Amino acid sequence: MAEMPVSEIGSVAAPIRENQLLALIPRWRWAFFVTVGLLVVFAFNGRWRIGRDSSAYRALGHQLVTTGKYVFRDRQEDTRYPGMPLLLAGVERVFGRGDAPALLPVTLMAIATLLLTYRLLRPVVPLWLVIAVTFGMGANGRFLEHANEVLSDVPFLLGVVVSLIAFDRLQRARDVRSRAGAMTLLVIGLVFAAAMRPTFWVLALALVATCVWGLIRPTRAEEPADNARPRRLACVLTLAVLAIAAAAFALVDLRGNSAAGGYEGKMRARLADFHHKIIEPLPQNVYAVLEQTLPEAFFGTQLGPGFIPVGGGHWIGLSAIYSLVLIVSGVLLVRRNVLWGLFVLFTVLTMGAIGSVPRYFIMILPLLLVGWGLHINWLAERFRAYGAKEAITFAGLGLVVIPNLISCANLIREQRGFSRPQEGFKHVGFAQAYHSGKWQGVEEVAKMIHDHVRPDQKIFGPEATVLTFLSDRDVFGLGMFLPRKDRGGAWERKLRKMQAESSYAYAVFPDTSAKLYDDKDVVTGKLIKVGMLRPTKVIATAGGYKLCEYQVVALGKAKHHKRDLSAATQPKARRQRSATTTGPAATQPVAPPRRRRPRAATTVPAPVTQPMDRPQVKVMGAK
Repeated sequence: MAEMPVSEIGSVAAPIRENQLLALIPRWRWAFFVTVGLLVVFAFNGRWRIGRDSSAYRALGHQLVTTGKYVFRDRQEDTRYPGMPLLLAGVERVFGRGDAPALLPVTLMAIATLLLTYRLLRPVVPLWLVIAVTFGMGANGRFLEHANEVLSDVPFLLGVVVSLIAFDRLQRARDVRSRAGAMTLLVIGLVFAAAMRPTFWVLALALVATCVWGLIRPTRAEEPADNARPRRLACVLTLAVLAIAAAAFALVDLRGNSAAGGYEGKMRARLADFHHKIIEPLPQNVYAVLEQTLPEAFFGTQLGPGFIPVGGGHWIGLSAIYSLVLIVSGVLLVRRNVLWGLFVLFTVLTMGAIGSVPRYFIMILPLLLVGWGLHINWLAERFRAYGAKEAITFAGLGLVVIPNLISCANLIREQRGFSRPQEGFKHVGFAQAYHSGKWQGVEEVAKMIHDHVRPDQKIFGPEATVLTFLSDRDVFGLGMFLPRKDRGGAWERKLRKMQAESSYAYAVFPDTSAKLYDDKDVVTGKLIKVGMLRPTKVIATAGGYKLCEYQVVALGKAKHHKRDLSAATQPKARRQRSATTTGPAATQPVAPPRRRRPRAATTVPAPVTQPMDRPQVKVMGAK
């Protein structure tokens, strides 16, 4: 630890009073660590938190075990990176196809990440901050949730932390043996991260920029004067290791040649149409980062409504203000470690350019916590009044810890099968508590599909990714196949062709429930509601749904001409618009002279884009 700072008052050096709250953190470190341990233990229940991405990972891993092919449904997977499926395939081969064996490695990786984060920070920042960051990670609601998800975010973070430790060791190495050990660790970390997520390329870019800088200037604060040659050698070796990691990833990338159409292909397409794909959505993406995704990932919640208008109907508030402070604090880590600051900067720029969700910020969570802690300490040191330092520190750290502890408590409540407090806080079982029972019945539906559909047959249904994994059958949503607009009966022709030529034998229809149709791809459900897909012979029923043979019904030109598929996936917008029309007018689009000119433009397309309007459904005969 550095010597006690002093302030010069005339010719007398007066010691600056120590922040008593920060002094307490090392003394109570075991209480913090035990709390994190209890959070991890109580949050783990061995039950799979069903989701679309995790279903795809598990399905790919199962295919690797059973067929040796990296395929999802009937095609080569070209998007999801192979690291997680390979891990799940190995676990399934050893322990079988269970939920707990798939979850446990991710939870163990989360614990390893916490331990290695402590190891990464210990030589660099004060002990209180090392403890605070480790505790802040373990008590972060998003991190704890993904420690119990079959997703690649926590494994990728583990690879990142290992890489950061290895790069630091490589710069400090002074002999061949220690240098070889650091290089081995760096290869392991980079290859592991590269196999998990496409955001590896952000880490690689930060490493390349750091190494180029390191050939000229120091990359760490307080670097010894005689470390120039070891630092330059470490940078050259790191660039070589990056090339090795990229080559190793290419060799084990099970996506094969189709990888050109995956994330990399999508990014090339975005860059090729830079103005429309990057510049135009940039304000919305930046707004989402500042007001939504970054606050939810770091602070555990959005920090109230906006009160500053920024155009486009958007308002920013405390969420954006604190997010900007957080980003600046993270980027300023370049003064301590160039790689850390650049990694934060490039990650935020990437999320602002291509879009984000809260879990994407898990990969820089420890660095954001370090930057925030240093900023709060700097701010607290500006105050001299008694108790002011402690008050500022408590407010700054509490702003992060308290909402996240509430998120962790809510996660544990859900994992332990208790309903929400507003629903009585009673034990209802995990299936009902998880997402308020959204996935209840899905396993029964999957069993029904497995038992009555041959492996060579395909079907239409809701939550196609989840049901594909659970049923071992190919389930599709219609949004994957239909054109964006229904011009001249294109939907009907496509559906009839698929029914005749592609062995789409059955469809899953609502029976007593339709909640699974409230999914990302709602097109199948909408076409069932308007009557284009109608059940004929019922094959089986389970979980509130029925597996049926189906027929494709022509709705007539007036009912489907130029129907916009995107409008069919916007039920909220349709309900809002339908409220502006009366029932008779909504079913009489051919009589615009009866209306004033301004209203005619808004009500004419109502029966075309609003298949759920009740009078129109009766005319079409949909059930």
